[in-house]
Amino acid sequence: IDNSRKAVYGYDQRVEVFGSGGAIRVENNYPNNAIISDAQSVHRDLPLHFFMDRYIESYVEELKAFVDAVLNDKPVPVGGEDGRMAVVMGRAAWKSYRENRPVRL
Repeated sequence: IDNSRKAVYGYDQRVEVFGSGGAIRVENNYPNNAIISDAQSVHRDLPLHFFMDRYIESYVEELKAFVDAVLNDKPVPVGGEDGRMAVVMGRAAWKSYRENRPVRL
């Protein structure tokens, strides 16, 4: 895990998690999906620069789900255990880096 809010080329957030049962990968968001290749290089737009540009729809959906859960006495779609597991994965990644070895979860 590497964090920086100062990436000069945009808001860079990529993540990959690998496990014995599969993997998940999330790439950066770009203004468009065009990638132009020629004999000298490959070009594409920079990632979206500001987190609100990337996540506004997610924030709206998150708030709608929370309000729906409160008004209709339903469980929230993402709970405390989900948050705890994110911390567990982050700590395992840090331990893997520090000890230069895989860490099983």
